[in-house]
Amino acid sequence: MRALAVMTYALETRVRRRWLQSWTSDVSIRTKIISIVLAIVILPGLMVILQVRIMTVNSLRAQLQQHGLSMAREVGSRCADLVVCNDVESLNQALEHAWQYNLDLRYILLLDSEGHILAYSIGPEIEQAVIFDLSGHPGLTADSEYSQRLVQIEHERIWETITPIINGDVGEIRVGLSESRMWIAVNTIIARLILSLGIISLAAIGVGLALTWWLTKPLTDLVTATEHVRRGETGQIVHHTARDEIGKFVVAFNALLSQLIQEQAECTSRERMRQFYLKQVIRAQEEERRRVARELHDETGQALASLMVGLRNIDEAPTQEEMRRRLRDLRDVIAETLERVKRLAHDLRPSALDDLGLTSALVLYAHQYEQRFCIKVEVQETGLGGYKLSPELETAIYRIVQEALLNAAKHASCTHVSVVLQVHNDQLVVIVEDDGCGFDMTRVSDGGNGRTQLGLYGMQERAELLGGHLEIETEPDHGCTIYLRVATDKIASNSSLAQE
Repeated sequence: MRALAVMTYALETRVRRRWLQSWTSDVSIRTKIISIVLAIVILPGLMVILQVRIMTVNSLRAQLQQHGLSMAREVGSRCADLVVCNDVESLNQALEHAWQYNLDLRYILLLDSEGHILAYSIGPEIEQAVIFDLSGHPGLTADSEYSQRLVQIEHERIWETITPIINGDVGEIRVGLSESRMWIAVNTIIARLILSLGIISLAAIGVGLALTWWLTKPLTDLVTATEHVRRGETGQIVHHTARDEIGKFVVAFNALLSQLIQEQAECTSRERMRQFYLKQVIRAQEEERRRVARELHDETGQALASLMVGLRNIDEAPTQEEMRRRLRDLRDVIAETLERVKRLAHDLRPSALDDLGLTSALVLYAHQYEQRFCIKVEVQETGLGGYKLSPELETAIYRIVQEALLNAAKHASCTHVSVVLQVHNDQLVVIVEDDGCGFDMTRVSDGGNGRTQLGLYGMQERAELLGGHLEIETEPDHGCTIYLRVATDKIASNSSLAQE
């Protein structure tokens, strides 16, 4: 049996725990707050009502008992002489007079010393046969001044008070007072208290609803905004002016949402530029192929055709002198054709990158740039001699610098450009700075100039492919400076290559 009781208790505990977990996890915050408010209001209210009921019953019952004792002694003092004289008629009148202003009185019994009824008076609620039953109940003991007991007559509870007449020598008097009016008063008080508790509970529910609305509204707005974000709609900001924990959470959510909107806009812009850049790259490739094909056809092809005609004419030369002159002309055509082929190959990929390295290739390009655009270009290199750059890295840096110089020539109206290559703080830093007119970076980033935007985006794409970072500092009328930073762990040093 003990084991069964332990198992039953454990099962009940587990059921209550699961119910509590289910309630705390499945019920909404609004229901929890209202339940807590009602529990705070109703439970103390019920405890107060219970205490008031107990105190009221005890107080009214004590008053009823004291009233019964006073009434029994007063009637006993009036009837003492009448009992001695055996004046029954006067006794009955005295008993009838005791009913005035005593609404709780149910009966009065006057007994002699042997317990026989001398006189009595009963109310309409009491049957006459009950009086004889009451007279048979034990009376006072010899040494007691009075006694009180609770008797049940039909459906009514009555406090019976017994007092002696002349110290019990001639008899005793019994007075019965009902508790009905006492319980009516108690029930009236309790009903009013319950009504007040109900009104307070309704007010508490209203306050709880207002409180839960005030507390859960930002949370509901957050849930709604989160659902919109989940569906890809990021335009809804949660408005909350409080500075409490929920307000701080709303501020953090709005900051996160703003960052997400900004990143989404950047990704959209980047994707749009990527597609545009890809189209431009494909178009540039086709235009470059068309240009190469045209130059091969128009220049190289014509030169080769001239060589064929010249070789045919050599056989037809009338004299040795004429044949030498024609050979000299063919040699000039071959030299010119070779120079055109070299220039075409250099435009496709600078051979100096493979033959001389990045710094020398940039110096050579700077010399050609000065001759072409009449802009002074200064190339400086610091601390780069201890590193061997990969061909991909050299090509990317060369193209970035080339694009920066071309943008300076086309848009900056500058007279001097400096190119600096250095290793600083474990980073390969490339700086291209001009003294031109500069530009508004925000306007260009927002799509002010398509070709300039495309060139800047191309440089940024090349930098990101290197694992580096491209930064542009410029203001109108203050020139432009482009910084390219690549971590040194992306390149290999000469010492490491030698050890390998």
